[in-house]
Amino acid sequence: LFAMVGTFIILTAAIILSRPKSTQADLSLTLPLPFLAALGVSPFVAPMLLFMLEVLGTARILQSVHPHAAKSPDLNGATVAENGTVIFDYIVATTMTRLSLWSIISALEKWWNSTKTTNRAPLLRVPPASFNLLETLGVCTAFALVDDELAYELNAIPQQLLIPSGHGLKLFDICPVYDDDDSKDLSAAAKNSQASASTKAESRALARNDETSVDTMQDSSELSIEVQFEDPSWWQHLPALKCVGLSCLVLEDSKLSTLQQHQHAETKARNSIDAAKLSLVNLITLERQCNQYVALAECIGISQEPNANGSRGDLTPFEVQMRFQVIDKSLFLERMSLDAHERSSENSRWWGSLRADATCVVVKDKRTGAYQMLTVGDPQVVANLCNEAWQGEISTILPLGQTDRKTIVETSVNWKLADLDVSAFGYAPVPHNLEKRLCKEDSESQVFLLDSTSGHAPSILKDKTASVDWNQVRNQVFVGVLGSLVVPRPQITTLLGVLSDAGVRFVYFSPRNMRRQKELAAQMGIDVAWNCAISLRPLDAGQEDPHRMMSTYADWDVNARLPHGVDEVRGHLEQVDNVPLLVSLYTDTTKTRTKDMVGIFQEYHDTVLAIGIAHLPRNSGIFAEADIAIGVDVLGGRKALSEDRSSTASITPLTRMMVAELEFATTIASQSCAFHFVGVSSLSSLSLIIQEARAALEACTSAALLFLSSSLSFSFFVFFSACAPSTTVPYIPMVGAVLYLQFLLPLVCFSMAFTTADEKLMKQVPPKKDAYRLFNPSQGLFPYKILFLKAIIVAILPQILHLIVFGELIIHLEPEMIRSECGGADVWFRVIRCDALRDYSGAARVSSGIVVLAIFVLCSMVSSVCYIKRLDPITYQELWKSNKIGVIALILAIASVVVATSLAVHDETGSALPWYFYVISALLPFVAVASNEMCKRLELKREVRAEKLRRLQFETRLGAWSPK
Repeated sequence: LFAMVGTFIILTAAIILSRPKSTQADLSLTLPLPFLAALGVSPFVAPMLLFMLEVLGTARILQSVHPHAAKSPDLNGATVAENGTVIFDYIVATTMTRLSLWSIISALEKWWNSTKTTNRAPLLRVPPASFNLLETLGVCTAFALVDDELAYELNAIPQQLLIPSGHGLKLFDICPVYDDDDSKDLSAAAKNSQASASTKAESRALARNDETSVDTMQDSSELSIEVQFEDPSWWQHLPALKCVGLSCLVLEDSKLSTLQQHQHAETKARNSIDAAKLSLVNLITLERQCNQYVALAECIGISQEPNANGSRGDLTPFEVQMRFQVIDKSLFLERMSLDAHERSSENSRWWGSLRADATCVVVKDKRTGAYQMLTVGDPQVVANLCNEAWQGEISTILPLGQTDRKTIVETSVNWKLADLDVSAFGYAPVPHNLEKRLCKEDSESQVFLLDSTSGHAPSILKDKTASVDWNQVRNQVFVGVLGSLVVPRPQITTLLGVLSDAGVRFVYFSPRNMRRQKELAAQMGIDVAWNCAISLRPLDAGQEDPHRMMSTYADWDVNARLPHGVDEVRGHLEQVDNVPLLVSLYTDTTKTRTKDMVGIFQEYHDTVLAIGIAHLPRNSGIFAEADIAIGVDVLGGRKALSEDRSSTASITPLTRMMVAELEFATTIASQSCAFHFVGVSSLSSLSLIIQEARAALEACTSAALLFLSSSLSFSFFVFFSACAPSTTVPYIPMVGAVLYLQFLLPLVCFSMAFTTADEKLMKQVPPKKDAYRLFNPSQGLFPYKILFLKAIIVAILPQILHLIVFGELIIHLEPEMIRSECGGADVWFRVIRCDALRDYSGAARVSSGIVVLAIFVLCSMVSSVCYIKRLDPITYQELWKSNKIGVIALILAIASVVVATSLAVHDETGSALPWYFYVISALLPFVAVASNEMCKRLELKREVRAEKLRRLQFETRLGAWSPK
C-alpha cells in the first residue's frame, strides 16, 4: 500500500512538473498514468506468485525425497519403483494443504490410490508451512547425527588375530579383499569422502555396502565380508587357524539351530504359563549373528558353500549336540554398572539381552563319531577355561603360561578400549562321561552355567567340587583371540565428504567417551587430532576426565582448553571464542544434552538439520528443537513387521511387531520430522535432496527477483512515458498492462522456478541466519541498487522508439492535420513537438502506445533469460538443459505478444514504420540482456567475495590454542 501511494504521488508530481499545461488539457490522456504506475508495484498478484513459488519449491523437494521415503516399502526393505514424475501431484497436494482444503486432499488421495499400479508408491505427507521446508533445507549449515546406530555398521570386520606360536604369541593383521569392480567403486566413493586418519582405516570404512536395517539375529545382514591375511606366510599356522575357523562357523550355525528349537518348544506349550516364561527367556537370551566370524572362517578356508562334503559345505560332517552358555557374574555386574559413555559399540548392540561370556558348542563328527567342544567368548573367561595353548606352527600343545595369559588379557583390554569387538577361541575333545550324557534322548540342548564368585574369591573354574557341567568345560586348549573393527557406514562416510564440500558442518553426537569413539571417528573422516572433540559430560571443579582422547602431541594435557559440559560450552562461546562450534565430534552425550547443543547452534545463527531414528521417543525433543528434522525408519523392511503370517511363521511371537504398531510409535516420536527415510541406505541420497533444495530455493529466489524487477521496470516505464519530450502524452493500453502484470509476467516467473540443480551449488557455503553485513553497512544497499539499475535500463530503452513510432504513424495516418496544424512537417522529430497534437488521441497515438508497450514487454521477457542462472554469465549457460519449461514459456510469451500486437495495431502500422525502427527493435532486447549481464558481473563479484569469506570461516581448523 505504501509503494502504491508513493508511486501514485511521485508520478502525479512528475506529470504536473513536466507538463504544466496538462491540467488544462484532456485529463483522460494523463489521468490513467499514475494508476498504471501504481499497478506495477501493487501487491495484487505478488502474494499469489510467492505462494505458488513456495508450493513449487516444496513439491520439488518432496519429489526428490519420494523414492527414499515412500510409505510402502516392499518386504525386502527396498522402496517400490516409480513410474514417471510425481511433481504435478505434489504441486496439487501442497497447494491443497496450504489452503486447508482437506476434503479435496482426501479425494486426491483416493484418486491416487485408484489409479496407481502395484509399482507405484503413495504420496508423502506434505510438511506444514510452519516448517519452512524450502527456506530451511536450502540454507542448512549444520548436519547433526544424533544416533550411533546410524553411524556404524551392524557387523564388524576382522582386523587382528592373536594366536600362539613357537615364538610366543603372534599377531596377524587382516584386511578386506577388493575385486576390480569394487576397486572402481571404492575410488569413486573416495572422491566424495573426506580422507581419514589412515589408508587402512579409510579402506575399511569404504569396503562395506551393507543395507541392514535392524540389529537382530533373525534379520541380520547376509552380506559376505571377504577378508585376507596381510602376512603371506599365514598358512604355516593353518593347523591352529582351522580350529578357529571351524569354531566361528559352528557357533553361527548353532545359533540358528537353537532358535528353531526354542520356537518348537514354544509351539508345543503355547497355551501354558511355561510357554510365556520360555518365550521371555528366549527373548532375553536371543543371540546376534556376527558376520565377522563367517568372514574369518572363509578367509581361513572353511566355507558353508555346497561342496563334496555336502550341502552345508565343510560343516556337513559336524552336527551340533549341545551348548554350554557360561555367564560370569562379576563381568555381568561390571557391564550393567557401566555408564552409557563407557559402553563399547558391541555392548550397546547387546544392551537389553543376556549375553553369555562364553559359548561352548559340542559337535559330533559323523565321519569318526568323535565329539569336539569348540568355545568362543570373552578372552578373560576363555583364558580361565584353558590350561594349554595350541601352537599350530609346530603342531604342538604346550601349557598356557602366565606371561602369555597376561598378554592375552592386556591385549584384549586395549582392543576393547579402542572399541574393537574382541573374542577368544578354545578347543577341547569331549570327555567320555559327557559322550554318554549326549547319547541320552532327554539331554538338554542348552545349559547355562553361572560363575557367581566375586572378583576377589577364586573362580568356580578352579573348584574341583563344582557341578559336572563345569567339569565339562574345563581344561581347554587356547587357540587365539580375534579383534574385529567396528566400521562406519559407507553412506555416512561419503555424506560427510559431500557435506564438507557443500559448506554444511557435520556434527556427530555420540554417547560414548572420547577414547572409545576415536577410531570410529577417524574412519568416518572426522579430525581426531588436537582439540578435536568436546565432552558434554560436566565435570566438577578440578576433576579430570579419565576418558579424554589421548594425542600424539606432547602438550595435549597442558594446552587442551576445550570445555566440558553444555554450560561450559555456552560460557566459552560468550567469553572466549567460537571454537566449540567448529568441532565435529561431541562425546558423552545424552538426548537432553544433544537438544541443548542444537539450541546453542541455533543461537549462533546455524540452520540445523537433525537426523535420528524415527521410532525412538527420546529423539522427539531433538526433532522439535532442530530447524528441520528427518527420521530414519530402520525397521521398515523387516519380515517381523509383515502382516503376512506365512512370512512370520519362523519368528518368535514376542519379537513380532505389526506394521500399524510401528507406524503409531514412529508417528508419535517423530511428529516434528519433515519426512522419514526408509532404511539407513537412504541417507546416501541426502546430499541430492539438499542439492535439490538449494536449487529450488535459488530458482524461486530468481523468479521472485525477476517479478520484482519487471514490475518496478513497468512503473519506471510509465514514469518515463509521462516525461517524454513529445507534446502528446504517450498512450499505454490499460488492457495490455493488466494482462502483462497480472498474467504473462507471473506465468513466466513461475516457469523460471523449474530451473534444475547445478553441481556448483554443492560447492558453495550457505549463508547463516545472522545480519547480512559482510564488509561494511553500505553493502546492505547494494542489491537494491542493482535491482533499480536493471529496472531503469529496461524501462528507458523503449522510450527511444516511442518518438519514432508516434512521429511516423502521425505522418502517415494524419497527413491533413500535419499540413494544416504542424506547418507541413515531414520528419518524426519535428512532428512530435507540434502543439496541435497536445490533445490528440487518434489511431496513431493508440497504435504507437501498443507497439512501444510490446517492445517493452519483449525486452523484459528476453532479459528474463538472465535469471535462469542468476549469477552465471549467459554465455556459459545451457538454457534448454537448465530449464526447458522456462524456455518454452518464454517462447510462447514472446509469440503471444507478437500476435496480440499485430492484431491490435492499425493495419498500416507495419508499412508506415521505417527500416531502422525494425533494426533498433531487434537490437533493444539484446541491449537489455547485455545491461543485465553487466549488472550480473557486479553481483557476481560481490557474491564471490562473500563466498570466499564464508568458506574461510567454515574451513577454520582447530590448530591453535583456545585460551581461557
